[in-house]
Amino acid sequence: MGTYSYGRMYNYSQGGIYFESDTPFQAGTRVRFDIEESKIGLDAHQYIADVKWCAEISAAVVLYDYGIGVRYDLDVNVPNYINKFHVINGGANNNNT
Repeated sequence: MGTYSYGRMYNYSQGGIYFESDTPFQAGTRVRFDIEESKIGLDAHQYIADVKWCAEISAAVVLYDYGIGVRYDLDVNVPNYINKFHVINGGANNNNT
């Protein structure tokens, strides 16, 4: 058993997730994400990832104390689920003017 913590995902890609939480995680910590079915079409699923970095957020108005970046463990996760992550709007090639 480990620590159970709530957080909010703000950014995701086929390689990893950025989320914020009140729980600091050390780099190298293995975490499991339980993602609920979302309104943008992501399936509910569990993902295993490794923490790459964790930084305290010093902004005046924030919901959580720490920003955390993780990379999926591709040996554990089923690639078909990871491939369902996609950019809805934005990105380097977005030419909305």
